[in-house]
Amino acid sequence: MRLLPRRLRRLLLRCTCGARSRGGPRGSRTRELFRNERLRVLDTRLAPRSRRRWCHAVPTVRWQAVGDHLPTPTPDFFEAGSSVTVSNGSAHEERREIVFEILQSPRYTEAEVTHLLNRPSWPTEVGTKLMFENRLVRLWDFRSSHGMHKHQLHLHTLDNAFVILGAAKLNVYRPEQGAAQPAQPTLVKSIVAEDGDVVWNTVAHGGFEADGFTPVSPQCLHSVENCAEDEFREYLIELK
Repeated sequence: MRLLPRRLRRLLLRCTCGARSRGGPRGSRTRELFRNERLRVLDTRLAPRSRRRWCHAVPTVRWQAVGDHLPTPTPDFFEAGSSVTVSNGSAHEERREIVFEILQSPRYTEAEVTHLLNRPSWPTEVGTKLMFENRLVRLWDFRSSHGMHKHQLHLHTLDNAFVILGAAKLNVYRPEQGAAQPAQPTLVKSIVAEDGDVVWNTVAHGGFEADGFTPVSPQCLHSVENCAEDEFREYLIELK
C-alpha cells in the first residue's frame, strides 16, 4: 500500500521543490537519481555557508556523503510529517546528502525479516557495516578499504538499492554452480559505474528460486571485487 496520499504529495512538492535556501547566494540543488513504486532516491547539494529546511511527506533517510578520507557518517531517519533544517558550515565545500524516500509500507513483519536473514547458510551481511535499522529499512555502508574480496560471497534477501559514490569498476562473481560451501567464485561480469548511479534489485523468496533452496545467482548470491585504483564506495538500502 502506498504512503503518498494527495495532501502529502502536495506537501512534499512545496517543501522540497518550492522552498528557498537561506544564507548563501547559490542555495541548494536536488537531482532525482531513481524512482519506482517502493523508493525514491535523491542527490541534494547545499551551498557553502547556507541552510535549508526540508519537510518529509514520507518516511525519509538523509545520509551525508563525505570524502574518502573521512569516516562514513551515520544516516538520519525522519518520520512522515517531520522536518529538519540542514546547515552547511563549510566556507568552500558543498554539503552532499543521499536521500532515500520510502514510498510503501513494509512487506514483511519483523519476525519474517528475522527468518529471511537467519535461514540461509550464506552470509546475509550485504555491506561493510550495518549503519541503521528500523521497522522499514536496513542501511549499509560499503567501502572496499574495509574488506571487499571475491571470496566474500553474500546473499541478498530483501528488495534493495545502492548508490555509487565516485566512479567505480567492479568484478562480479558467483559461486561455482553445483558446488557446496566453500565454493570457488566464478567471474560473471565487470561493471563500470559513475558517481550517482543507482542499481535496484527486486528480491523474491528471500533470494531463492521458487523451490526455496536454490539461491538466485548472481542477482542475489554473489561477491564483488574492486578493480579500480580508487576506493569503491556505495550506500545500500534494504527495504523490509
